[in-house]
This record gives sequence, C-alpha cells and structure tokens, in this order.
Amino acid sequence: MNGQEVLLPEKLAVYSYGFSCKDLSGLNNHSRAWSKDCVSSGQGSTGATWKGNLEVVAATRPWIVLMENVPSAAKGRNWLQMQTDLEAKGYTLFKIVLNACHFGLPQDRLRAWFSAIRTDVMATRDDSDLPGLIDVLRIPQHLPLHRFILPPGNTYLQRIIMERSQISVKKAERDEKAAASIKKGKVTKKKKKKKQSGKKWVADHWKVRRLLDMPEPPPVPAHIEDAAFKNGMGDREVDLLRIIEEGPSRPDATVQPTVELKHSAPRVVGLSGVKKKKYQGSTSCLLPTSRMMVMPPTVPELRYLTGMEALCIQGVGGGSRIQSHGFTDRELLHLAGNAFSAGCFAAVFIATLAHVDLSRL
Repeated sequence: MNGQEVLLPEKLAVYSYGFSCKDLSGLNNHSRAWSKDCVSSGQGSTGATWKGNLEVVAATRPWIVLMENVPSAAKGRNWLQMQTDLEAKGYTLFKIVLNACHFGLPQDRLRAWFSAIRTDVMATRDDSDLPGLIDVLRIPQHLPLHRFILPPGNTYLQRIIMERSQISVKKAERDEKAAASIKKGKVTKKKKKKKQSGKKWVADHWKVRRLLDMPEPPPVPAHIEDAAFKNGMGDREVDLLRIIEEGPSRPDATVQPTVELKHSAPRVVGLSGVKKKKYQGSTSCLLPTSRMMVMPPTVPELRYLTGMEALCIQGVGGGSRIQSHGFTDRELLHLAGNAFSAGCFAAVFIATLAHVDLSRL
C-alpha cells in the first residue's frame, strides 16, 4: 500500500480496517480535491488506501471484511464503486452509519461502517436485515463521561499533569528570551509576521464574541490561569476556553462539560446547540491529537483528557498493558483519535457473523 512489500497470511477469517478519510472528511482541506470520486479514481490517500486494502482482501479471501470511514464515504460514486469492487471479488457489501453514543461510549462520533461477507459463505443470498440486527444491539442510554475519567489521585494522571506543567515552564522561558530579543531589536521579519498572525487568531475570537452578543471579557480568571499552566495551554486555547466556559447567550443552547479546543471558535461554540442536548455529558468526536478539555462537574478542576482516557472513550481498555509499551501521552491521543469505536465495531461484527453460514466454512 505504501510501496513496501508486506508479508500476508495465506488465509484470513476476518479482516478489519479503516481506510483513509483525508479526501472525504469535511475537517480536511484536502477533501475538496477528490471527495466525489476518490475511491473510483484511486486518487488521494483515500483512493490509495482503498485500493491497497482491496488487494489484501483479494489475496487473503477472508470470510468477513469490516471497514470504517466518515459518513460521506457511504454516498454517491464512492459507495457505488466500493460495491462494484467488492462484488467483483465475490463479496456482498452492506453499510450503516452509527454513533458511538448508542453503543456504550460517551462520544458523539458518527461513522459509516461497511460489512462485506464472502458470498459463498452467506446464510442467504437475499437482502439481509444486517442493519436491523445492529439496531437491536443499541444501548438505550449512553454512558456518562465521568465513568471513563481517571480519579484525581491516579499516578498516571499526576505524572501527565507534571509533564504538561514542565511544558508551560519551558514555554515561559522561551517567551522571556523572545521578549528580550524584541527589546534588543533582534527579531526577523518572519518572526514578526508569525507573531501578528497569532494576534489575528485571538482577534477572531472577539469577533465571535460579538456575533454571539457576548460581552468583552474581564481579566483571565485565576482558575483558568491555573488550568493553562497545568496543561501547557497557549494563549489561543485560554481565549477559547473563556468563551466556552461563559457559554453562548442563545436561549436554545446549553454548555457541555467537555469541549474540543483544537477547532475554531465557531465550531466549538456550535457544540452547545440543540442538536447535542440529548448527548449531554459526551465528548465531541475524538480526532488524532485532539485536545479535549474536561470541565467541572465531570472533574474537580479544568484539565485536558489524557491519552489513556481518550482510548477508554473509544472503548479500548488495558491501560497498564498500554503503559508498559512506553507510549507518550501525545502518541496515545493520536492512537485514540484514529481508533475504531469498540462498541460500534462489536455490534457490526456480531450482526455480520449472524449472517454467515458457519456450516460452509
């Protein structure tokens, strides 16, 4: 798939993967280039990873193939091409869009799931009720976020907070050096430009405040300054956190206990809208290296999610075993953002297995 030789097993029972969403996701600038036909054309990272995984399916002939991508992958020419490609390999393909909130995880994460069954082992050749069976497996009430959060005295959490505080100390030292350089006139045009662009980002937040009829903010509250230091936050994140904590003035909105600080102010403020009310207590969709700020009453004080907690929110347990591999917290956050939602995966797998005639295997 990446130009290197890969050693494959002769046969597989189940093959699962998430092919790249980079050319399909609305959160990526690349999505416009190949979004309508990346699968059929094989272009972009989405098309390349689709073709590469299809080669693995053809070589190993698994009974079941499970795939995941953003909801837009289940539409238009891309979906039709996926059906065509897998039918040519001897598979019947089904699709369904699921939210992790409905399968035991505190995360508002919509994803398209694709289930392909090798035609010669299917229980029936007729249209399957696979989506109907998945619907039966839904959990009526989603679990609250606080059940996935580490307690304040947890040693792993304390270590991560200490590491983040050290980042703040190093940042302060760099700022002091930069201030000294500016005083002496030792600042290049490039650095000046970068500094100005940073100010513009902050200024954009004030525009958002005015659009939402929010007043100009008072000085940064002490508890936010404390959270900023403990989490290695930058000025932009402090600014955004203040906006979110105060909440929009719209009467139809409620403040969520978690917000994602990586995205722009309008998007984050949008998380407080009517659409999200029924998922109160859930995170927004985890993305690679997402910076999710957890707020009281979910936790005693403001802080970012740790990588271990992000994995738990995806349904991936075994924290002590994961720690033993020596991953950094940032690496765990990246891993969690790219992971399958375990609850959705389990439901799709169970429903798919129910449509396989085991006597033919």
